[in-house]
Amino acid sequence: VVGENDLRTVALRRAVGLATPDQVNDEIRRLVKQGTLIESPPTYRMPNGDLDSPVLSPAGWRAHLQELKGWSEKEARQYVDKAIKRGSLEPAEKRYTTQKALKREKAILAIERTGRGQVTPLMTKEQVAKALEGSTLSPGQFQAVEVIVSTNNRFVGIQGDAGTGKTYSVDRAVKLIDSVNAAMATNHPQDITGYRVVALAPYGNQVTALKNEGLDAHTLASFFHTKNKGLDAKTIVILDEAGVVGARQMERLMREIEQSGARLIQLGDTKQTEAIEAGKPFAQLQQSGMQTARIKEIQRQKDPELKRAVQHAAEGQPTKSLDHLKHVEELRTASDRHQAIVRDYMALTPDQRKEVLIVAGTNKDRKEINTMARQALGLFGKGKEFETLNRVDSTDAERRYAPSYKQGMIIQPEKDYKRAGLVRGELYVVDQALPGNVLVVKDRSGNRFEFNPRQATKLSVYKLEKPELAVGDLIRINRQDPKLDLTNGDRMRVVSIEGGVVQLASLKEVNGQPERTVSLPTNKPLHLEHAYSATVHSAQGLTNDRVMISLNTKSRTTSQNLWYVAISRARHEARVYADSIKGLPAAIAKRYDKTTALSLQQERERQRRDSIQPRTVADGRALERKQRTGLDGPSSGNARI
Repeated sequence: VVGENDLRTVALRRAVGLATPDQVNDEIRRLVKQGTLIESPPTYRMPNGDLDSPVLSPAGWRAHLQELKGWSEKEARQYVDKAIKRGSLEPAEKRYTTQKALKREKAILAIERTGRGQVTPLMTKEQVAKALEGSTLSPGQFQAVEVIVSTNNRFVGIQGDAGTGKTYSVDRAVKLIDSVNAAMATNHPQDITGYRVVALAPYGNQVTALKNEGLDAHTLASFFHTKNKGLDAKTIVILDEAGVVGARQMERLMREIEQSGARLIQLGDTKQTEAIEAGKPFAQLQQSGMQTARIKEIQRQKDPELKRAVQHAAEGQPTKSLDHLKHVEELRTASDRHQAIVRDYMALTPDQRKEVLIVAGTNKDRKEINTMARQALGLFGKGKEFETLNRVDSTDAERRYAPSYKQGMIIQPEKDYKRAGLVRGELYVVDQALPGNVLVVKDRSGNRFEFNPRQATKLSVYKLEKPELAVGDLIRINRQDPKLDLTNGDRMRVVSIEGGVVQLASLKEVNGQPERTVSLPTNKPLHLEHAYSATVHSAQGLTNDRVMISLNTKSRTTSQNLWYVAISRARHEARVYADSIKGLPAAIAKRYDKTTALSLQQERERQRRDSIQPRTVADGRALERKQRTGLDGPSSGNARI
């Protein structure tokens, strides 16, 4: 779902020299009339300049009034109609979605419904209860294990608050599945194929956490790229952090699960960060009745006050959670905040620093903290500059449009494109975009290649940087490398930069030595970056002893979701460094929930039904009675309609 202003802006940017603003407006109207674009029904907001005030349809405002004032539906209807006429409710920005998005969301829900009652339970509920007798599982964890192994539905969900032990529940379920396999091997020795568990996650650091639990884990992207996935009726796929998976990937995964006869267990938390891509299918699936276990009992936080803070955040009460944090510091400028964070970071012992997560609101802040941390550690100027590649944030649509690429960007094909001459894994520098959506790139030898990015869609896009790397630097891998067993998001330490090789060592040690080391040749750019600080998206799924959080209350990145994810990463302590303590409660109470194509369509259907309801004279008389009593409409702050 996209707002009208964003739609016009992108259209005009694409139409430079090709169309006027009036022509863009005409095209939007034509597509709406044609049905290709679906336009939201009119919505309204209070004209008080408060961007956080509700944006509701007339039906939404009526429901709001009925709940707030106890009015009847007729009374609320007449009041809202009059408020719209007199301008005390003003039209909000229109929103649009596409038939393709609507079809995809409907397909996801239909696939789940079709999968109900379609698989054989691995164990009965009675067998599960007996197997888990005397276990230390919380009630929610017990329910999660029970759902995984005793369901007869192809698709189920585990909705768990942050730090409630979702992964531990999966681990216990896997042990029960192993016992089922052992029993099968004993009772049916001729049937040597037992149930296989495969774990998937959107980000590399989440995959690492799953591997540490002993699971066969992969990123969702690498799973899609694998030709022979080996899915069959005895495969159980576990999707971790399902809440950040968009509709496009979810539909693809669910179709593959359905076609192969496998099962899918989705783990996640709809209150944490949402998918960067379009859609929020995990939340939609739950709302449409997918069998879901709920885990609420928090296990991660060891400090009682921090635990209360996280509980309040999980319950949607971020301001209350703020009262239970021991360290909240006001520093007006970003540099002052970052210096304070690095000061407190340096006050810890080297072993304590290994268990610190510094969360920044933006990539700009993340990079500044990284620089300051290196200076404080005495690493600045002690190393060498190396060429590295940092991923450029771009949408699927932008990667298909040649003018989106800027000169000097690096592209890396994820498959061979023989017609264009592009080789998988090779690096090409963007030279220029030509008319007709033609992109011109060059390889390291200067050879020139021209192709249409609409026909070469599997491209990763990077920006070339030259950071300094020194022995002792903390770095993060930012691209999967199966040959070296490197996962996107892995954190490692630099142990050598000599001989045309950067040598890295894992942070995890065995008998005082790194668990593993990796050598990266420096004859081509490296896929890594400094890792003293992380954004909230890359922090989701991590657990550390201490978390230090830099917050700008005026930034759109500061929200209820960010607050909840950030403070819930910590076991023992969460420290907050904000530009304004006074402005903090309002900033962390903001929610930026996505609108889905289906919800927009449902709004239209409600409006259509609403428009044919008869009006009566009695409605107007009831309204007049209420107005004589002096009742006001709903309020947001001091504003009222």
